Amino acid sequence: MEKFKVGYIQGHKLWEIDDKMTPEERQMHEKLDRMVDITKPLVPQVRAMTNKEFMAFVSKPRHVEDTDCITFYEDEKLEYYYKWRLDYANNCKMLIPLVTLYLGLAYYLSKDTSEFAKHFLMFFLGGLAFGWTTSEYIYHRFYLHRECELDPEGKADPDLLETLFVTHLHHHVFMNQWIRIGTSVDLVFYMTIPMQTILHFVLPHTSALLFTAAMVAGGMIEDTIHISYHKNDANSWFRFIPNYTRTKDAHMRHHFRDNSKEFGVTTDLFDYMIGTTNLPPKAKQN
Repeated sequence: MEKFKVGYIQGHKLWEIDDKMTPEERQMHEKLDRMVDITKPLVPQVRAMTNKEFMAFVSKPRHVEDTDCITFYEDEKLEYYYKWRLDYANNCKMLIPLVTLYLGLAYYLSKDTSEFAKHFLMFFLGGLAFGWTTSEYIYHRFYLHRECELDPEGKADPDLLETLFVTHLHHHVFMNQWIRIGTSVDLVFYMTIPMQTILHFVLPHTSALLFTAAMVAGGMIEDTIHISYHKNDANSWFRFIPNYTRTKDAHMRHHFRDNSKEFGVTTDLFDYMIGTTNLPPKAKQN
């Protein structure tokens, strides 16, 4: 049962392989090893944590060999829902047709092919390059990682800890649970529908549809690249993408070293611009 202990990474004790841990941090992780039982639903255990325990728990990944072994809830229907909403395959089945529909409607509403091509360049490709990359950084840093704002000594809010954990931070503890690694599909709709409604009032319908399609497509692209980082396939065609290795290394540091740094997934541009990189000292000098 060693592989099911929360404090292990690939058979080694977490605090034994992280030489940057302070004695206090080691004590905290040893305590978490005793507290957390991953053979039981995790959300009730998370809700019982203090802020300090929760922040430590989600700050370092743990290794389990089974890639579909954790559960969030005792209630089977609730567990199914939270598993379904994070499933990358389900997201693609819903979102690819939506993007295709929006592109088709935009083409239909355009006066001619030339107008569609111009708007496609400006609002779809431009939306991917600027709109999505901006929102990706903001969403990842300020929504998914609100644990960075918690007061370690403050009173814990169990509802907040639960929300943070089931939305994203479970992935920071158990990185290889592939079926739970995608962006929550319901959050895509919660964020997209208000934005699209506003855009239809301020932009031509063609432009609004193309920009919305770009934001949804950007989410799927991010999920695809994100999963490829964690699959760690040396022969993957993703390695031919410019700067792929650099952004993958940054994402691994985000998981293993400091989850308050390096929020970019598809690009590290905003981390460099805003100063949230976490490069090793030698890399910074170069």
